[in-house]
Amino acid sequence: MNPKFAIATLAALVATTATLAQYDITRSTIDGGGNILTGATYTLSGAIGQADAGILIGGTFALAGGFWSPSTPASPHCPGDITNADGMVDVDDLNAILSVFGTNVGIGDPRDTANNDGFVDVDDLNVVLANFGATCP
Repeated sequence: MNPKFAIATLAALVATTATLAQYDITRSTIDGGGNILTGATYTLSGAIGQADAGILIGGTFALAGGFWSPSTPASPHCPGDITNADGMVDVDDLNAILSVFGTNVGIGDPRDTANNDGFVDVDDLNVVLANFGATCP
């Protein structure tokens, strides 16, 4: 067998395999940075500085992440209003704190309203009690 023919045949088979491969982009998030994904003959790199969709609340601050949308004035966060964002600190918010008091709910949980340390403790209870009965615009 001719060595040049064998090499050409092998190269054609490898090229055919690459072109017949199914494309697959695995669902993932790249938060606040970048990453490079490689596989077979393709490389995908990107830097997407947008957080996952959701609301992060800590103390008197709230950060809503998600997809970009037209600019609208953000409503002010109401400290202690952790259950339904109705603009009132009420018995629902107090019960939400008491039902998990002394437990680790994880960082980012709205019930950890004082310092976002993951634990619902007296600091979080004090935020609700200090604002109990308050209404926010």
